[in-house]
Amino acid sequence: MKYALMTAAEIHRFGIERILPHVRKEGIEVEVVNVDFDRDPQIIGRLEGRPALVLVRTAMYPDKGKIDALTTQRFLEWAAQRQALPLFASVGLACMKYPDRTDVADEEVMGQPIRNGGFAVAYQGLVSLAPRHS
Repeated sequence: MKYALMTAAEIHRFGIERILPHVRKEGIEVEVVNVDFDRDPQIIGRLEGRPALVLVRTAMYPDKGKIDALTTQRFLEWAAQRQALPLFASVGLACMKYPDRTDVADEEVMGQPIRNGGFAVAYQGLVSLAPRHS
């Protein structure tokens, strides 16, 4: 049976939407959410009164979202200019149910972004990208 798949932009939006409640529980007062696939950061807010910027990257099973060195460097510079906390949220999605709500048992299918499927979300919290000073 063939199911429609989400686009990369839909996966991106889905990951952001799924972690927003968790980000709020971590203390971020969310002011702006940007789901545009080509723009960073995805979440702008405040943490303990200080500006906070959150990059979100989402990937399908068995991977989790990651950022490359160039993106990290640009983001750190951008955050420093704004005196903001640079944070990263890595999201992994695994398709666990087909749209008809039957269970996915095949590991290969778990890595497919099946539109209207049921997903498990792997998210372990915000990670600070701020440089450490000795």
